Amino acid sequence: MDETTDSRAAEAAREAGLDRAHEALRAQARAEAQVLASILQVVENALAHPEIEVPLGITGEKALNHAERSAILGLSLELALSQDQIRSRLTEARILSRLLPQTWCRVRGFVSFSGGNVDPVSNPTTRADLWAPRHP
Repeated sequence: MDETTDSRAAEAAREAGLDRAHEALRAQARAEAQVLASILQVVENALAHPEIEVPLGITGEKALNHAERSAILGLSLELALSQDQIRSRLTEARILSRLLPQTWCRVRGFVSFSGGNVDPVSNPTTRADLWAPRHP
């Protein structure tokens, strides 16, 4: 083998390694998007049906707060993540889903990057609107 052949082989090995690393990062991003979507789904389900998470007799805003805290605790235990990590990911998912609905749909894989129809989400006007449960 001459030096040119060795250089080409080394270059090809480098490119193959970079391709594998890029694909792994894309897979990691897709997996993280699925985690965000799943956390949001679990918490929004708890808010839509607080009776699942809340003891009888607790109603109104207190029931919603309790349902969200209970869902976060359950996710924390099931996923072996701290409650702060769950809250952080929940915040990311809420921001993406409510303020950037097209990006959120793309993250979740519902819309191709060439375009598509997305149900519009009205922009919240207050911080409370951003955190309020959405009901389909």
